[in-house]
Amino acid sequence: MAWQIEFDESAKKELAKLDRQVAHRLIDFLKNRVLNQRDPRSVGQALRGSTLGEFWKYRVGDFRIIASIQDERMIVLVWPLSVAVGISEIRKPAKTYPEPSPEEKFRCQREHLRMPISIAEAENLGVVTDPLGRAPALPFGHLNGAWLEFLGEQEADFSLWYFEVPLENALVRYERACRGFAWVKARKVQAEFVFETN
Repeated sequence: MAWQIEFDESAKKELAKLDRQVAHRLIDFLKNRVLNQRDPRSVGQALRGSTLGEFWKYRVGDFRIIASIQDERMIVLVWPLSVAVGISEIRKPAKTYPEPSPEEKFRCQREHLRMPISIAEAENLGVVTDPLGRAPALPFGHLNGAWLEFLGEQEADFSLWYFEVPLENALVRYERACRGFAWVKARKVQAEFVFETN
């Protein structure tokens, strides 16, 4: 199979900037080492990454040649001087954000609010019944003290909302990480009471 080499405009510009001996060395490499192969991929290495996998890299001393190999033709896209810039742009780390603390993963946010609810409805949802009858039927069982403390935080313009905080981990997507009730003022969470976690 006869392969043809074509140079992208940016590659032509970079080639013209190089020292003549270096340019000849790189062109000789392409002619003698790459074009003589049945498949030019056997000499180079594929770039890694979802958008880069279609490109091939050839190393010639301190220089890199990036090319796109298509049916019986090789298009040199980036010539050595701009390769460093191109590769460094590609390899820049993605912007990272600090991992939330474990407490933050469970904290109720505005988007977790599901529906307004009355105190009586909330207490009906949280009644825990001891099958042996040894403990009184209190809202939220052993959490009743915390529930009463939460009720004491109510102010005149607060409304009670039911919330569910979703949690995802690498293996399992839980429907919810925790659920509870929150005092809300102007759709902003003021205090929360969590009664169930996964």
